[in-house]
Amino acid sequence: MSDRINGFSVVLDKDYKDEDAACIADAIRMIKGISKVTSNVVTTADHIAEQRIRDKFLEKILDVFNS
Repeated sequence: MSDRINGFSVVLDKDYKDEDAACIADAIRMIKGISKVTSNVVTTADHIAEQRIRDKFLEKILDVFNS
């Protein structure tokens, strides 16, 4: 018996202005089987999480060079 899939999540490569992202959303809507496309607005929490990831990555790189 095969599994049933009811959705996908798509992550963009960077933050886009809503006007520019509308073209991407329109293209996704053109794919057969798509019934709904919604967007997520960038928040301060997103920026904080991104900065923390950068900090941890930089820390790991510096550990490699300092060891």
